[in-house]
Amino acid sequence: MGLAIAKTVAVAEIIRRRVRGVYQQVEVGSQEIVDEWEPNEENSELPKQTTNRTVTSITITLSKSPLNRSHPGYHEPLPESQVKSFEEEREQIINKIEAEEETQPQQQTQSKRGGRGRRGGRGKGRRGRGGNRRGGKREAKKQEDEIEEVHEA
Repeated sequence: MGLAIAKTVAVAEIIRRRVRGVYQQVEVGSQEIVDEWEPNEENSELPKQTTNRTVTSITITLSKSPLNRSHPGYHEPLPESQVKSFEEEREQIINKIEAEEETQPQQQTQSKRGGRGRRGGRGKGRRGRGGNRRGGKREAKKQEDEIEEVHEA
């Protein structure tokens, strides 16, 4: 089951904060479950195994009409100041983003790394930063020998 109870509570709270005048009643309970395993036909000499486990549950009743006030899990509707419809919240977020855009200067299109991509590399070869594309000491030695031959000629 995992986080089922936490998700149920979160959904109920979201609904209460989006819909005006919602009454809530919460009930927490548990149920004993008995699991039984019988051995395969091949291993018939093994005994039957039984385990007991307790599963916790929650029931949240949401209603626009009043519920039983004497119930231990009864909650009154939230005050009007704490309830915002989806449209109101969306409008508030859009206004906030627009205000931030007006106060912040325009950012440069290039990143601080000078257009080197996500990792800021410099065209690395096999053996480190930049330099010989093929990499390796053998290739570098060949290039040095070729340069000396050109200078000698």
